[in-house]
Amino acid sequence: MMPVALFVLAGALAQAALPDAREDLAKAAEKTRELENYRFKGRISVDGTPFLADPVELSGVYDKEKGFSASMGPFGALFRSGKKAAIKDPDSGAWVHLRLGTKVGEGPHAARIPLIAAGLKPPHEELKKFEGRFKEIRRKDGEEKLGDVSCVVYEGPLTEGGVKSFLPAGVGAMLGKGTYEGTGRAWVADGRIIKFTADAKIQIEDKDGTLDLTVSRTAEIQEIGKAAVEMPAEVRKLFED
Repeated sequence: MMPVALFVLAGALAQAALPDAREDLAKAAEKTRELENYRFKGRISVDGTPFLADPVELSGVYDKEKGFSASMGPFGALFRSGKKAAIKDPDSGAWVHLRLGTKVGEGPHAARIPLIAAGLKPPHEELKKFEGRFKEIRRKDGEEKLGDVSCVVYEGPLTEGGVKSFLPAGVGAMLGKGTYEGTGRAWVADGRIIKFTADAKIQIEDKDGTLDLTVSRTAEIQEIGKAAVEMPAEVRKLFED
């Protein structure tokens, strides 16, 4: 029979050998933040707010040297190079240099397009201190496949700040006091996060009453090191003027 002291020591060593899910996810997030070229796609749906009545599909390309382009569904498109950015009016198709006070078109989203475009980031830039969004993190048993890629999946309940951080384009920072609950997940392959999702319920309280929102967000990174981005000629002219 194993002496009690040795039994306790063996248990402690076994526990120490277990992978730390939070630490592993933190390392995967930081490795992802080092990416210099990739394509991405995503989707966000918000039930409970009229200006996002339909899900918004996001897609784009990031290249550290050439710029960042994104299609924002009914909110048009964005091209960013360094500190310069231009947005494409979804109604007229014209590109507009994004500056303080910029207005885009006369459509129903005219006031919101510049705000959303200004806050939109490529997915890897959203992953700073990613593990801090979770109250706790667990690694699921086994692996899951994204297409032909085998992934380790991490998941857990989100903090209030975590729910807000999963909302793209800085939207989370605009939301007021309330109750924020949700679950986040991340798919990791080759030591990088290649997909992350969040499902959340938000209840916001203000002087006019209570607003209930159900939010679902997904972002997926693809074609790492193989994506190509080209600055539209109209955007190049805007940036030169």
